[in-house]
Amino acid sequence: MNNLPSTTNQRLAALRQKASQSISHWKPDAGDMLAGIIKGGGTFQHPLYGEQRTMLVEQEDGTLTSVIITKYIGEGLRQQNATIGSLVCVTFHGQEKSKTGHTFNRYSLVVDNG
Repeated sequence: MNNLPSTTNQRLAALRQKASQSISHWKPDAGDMLAGIIKGGGTFQHPLYGEQRTMLVEQEDGTLTSVIITKYIGEGLRQQNATIGSLVCVTFHGQEKSKTGHTFNRYSLVVDNG
C-alpha cells in the first residue's frame, strides 16, 4: 500500500518521467535553429577543450537538447538576462574566418523572458 502524500507521488512520477527522457546533443548544420525553453544546464569535460558549459533546451515537441555554451552564446544569454524558463532560439550560421584567419562558428541568439 502506498502511504505517500499525493504531492510526493506526483513529484516522483515527474522525476521518473524526467529520468527516462533521453537528451540529444545539438550538432547543427549551417542554417539550423534550435528553439525552446531553457530547462537547466551543466558542464562536462571535453578531451581537447577542457570543461564545457551546456544549456538544456526543451523544444516544442518535448525533446530535450543539450547545447554547448560558446563564449558568444554565453555572453548573449547574460546580456539578454536569460534564466531557466526563458524562451531561447539559437541559430547556427556556419563556419566563418576571422580577419586574422582563424575559423570560428557563427551563431545568433534571441531570448524571450516573457
